[in-house]
Amino acid sequence: MAPQPLAISHSTIAAGALGTEIARLWGLAGGVRCELLSRGVNDYYIVQHGATRYAARLLRHNFRPPERNRYEAALMRFYKERGFAVCAPIPAIDGEVLQEVLAPEGTRVLSLFPWLRGPTLSRDPRPEMAERLGVMVAQMHLAAPDFVPPQPVVVDIPAFFAERLPALRSTMAERPDDLAYYTWMMERVSEAMRRVDPTLVPRGATHNDITAENAILDANDRPTLIDWDNAGEDFLAKELTHFTWRNIYLNHNARQNTDFLKGYESVRPLNATERSLMPLFLLSRHLNIMTAMAQMVNVMGHAGVGYAHSLDRFKSLVEEAARDAGLD
Repeated sequence: MAPQPLAISHSTIAAGALGTEIARLWGLAGGVRCELLSRGVNDYYIVQHGATRYAARLLRHNFRPPERNRYEAALMRFYKERGFAVCAPIPAIDGEVLQEVLAPEGTRVLSLFPWLRGPTLSRDPRPEMAERLGVMVAQMHLAAPDFVPPQPVVVDIPAFFAERLPALRSTMAERPDDLAYYTWMMERVSEAMRRVDPTLVPRGATHNDITAENAILDANDRPTLIDWDNAGEDFLAKELTHFTWRNIYLNHNARQNTDFLKGYESVRPLNATERSLMPLFLLSRHLNIMTAMAQMVNVMGHAGVGYAHSLDRFKSLVEEAARDAGLD
């Protein structure tokens, strides 16, 4: 009997074929030149139409529920319309920013974005640049209550932990002591997060992955936020620890964290309760990244965050955050 094809988890769509589809959907007369930019959780392509360059994002099949796609698109449009520097998707001929294409593994969602030129904030050590992003994020948080989503999308850390625990058990099978520690700590963090009083700690629509890598500086040194894949309603102060987490994890430019928070609080000072919860929020970010990478190990491989570097060091960072949060 002839061998049967093995199942596909993620295909790479030919750049030429995708370019033809983009030209048709967005009405780019004369065709485009399309090249693969990067392949990962989702795939990105460079799209050249005459003198104009775009970035195309092709979401992985079943990457997330449709309501999250619509939430992300609506939130980007909301902030763009209010004058914030947001790399929002471009509507196709039919007016929709989310288009479906059929891949061998199933339907994937395609979006087209303006091409941004400039360095990421992670490459610019000037204090005023991180401070400028902090100001922008604070202004966005002040505007967030006016956002009315097409359908609610809530960032629920306890639910994320529960969903990802089986994957963590698999990836940590050879480190049973670490698995026991992380399982215990996730229970403690989940309990603490459930006790946070939303009347004292404001919630709202968040980007949910603001880092120095997700802010691109234009020719006027204005930061523009990209990569809104994780957008959802969350505690506003918690989002700040997403920025600081990256620099802590990479042991990179600690001054940037101080400058970012300084800029933020010049517009929206944190209240006492928010300030007291920052160690807990940072701890939840450590564990969220660890469990997310466990869940995505067969997408990103063992070269992802938490696996590319020392797992011993990652655990030490979690332990330090747990002590700061009073949960050790």
